[in-house]
Amino acid sequence: MPRINIFETPLWIFESEVPEGMHQWALDFKREIPIGRRRSNRGGYQSDAYNGLENLPEEYEKSIRDTLKDMPEFIFGCWWLNLNFKGNHNIAHTHPNSDLAVVWNITDNHGLLNFRHPAAHERWKLLKVLGMSEDYNINAKAGTVIVFPADLLHFVAPHELETPRITISMNLGLVY
Repeated sequence: MPRINIFETPLWIFESEVPEGMHQWALDFKREIPIGRRRSNRGGYQSDAYNGLENLPEEYEKSIRDTLKDMPEFIFGCWWLNLNFKGNHNIAHTHPNSDLAVVWNITDNHGLLNFRHPAAHERWKLLKVLGMSEDYNINAKAGTVIVFPADLLHFVAPHELETPRITISMNLGLVY
């Protein structure tokens, strides 16, 4: 019998446009609220988390709602702004107390978002023998929205450009 793969991990990738002025809005947001928080980020800026879509301009809220309209039914948990400057990165992490995590790329991500196979630790040798990867890299353009299970281990490699890498991250709760 040929080999089959079971227990796949869903990942949604939506190509959309970055709303006009959003890049500047992100830079202004950081300037107006310069003190962020440290979670998975090493360097860079991460804003506080905001419940639902509060403090997100109405046009951006409409844009993300329209982009995610075909997803399984969900409620917005919280969102936060991320700016990574040259040398900044995010260590491997998950999003506890959430069902799905979202990364909305305001700038190109230059292939820096990486996902780790959920069983990589236990199956490292098996994955290598079968020629399967333990990591999955996403090269997303500005406007791309990526949705994935919140328990999927992921990290952002160090940013190497002089211009910032900007994303908005969100947590979603499924309705069932």
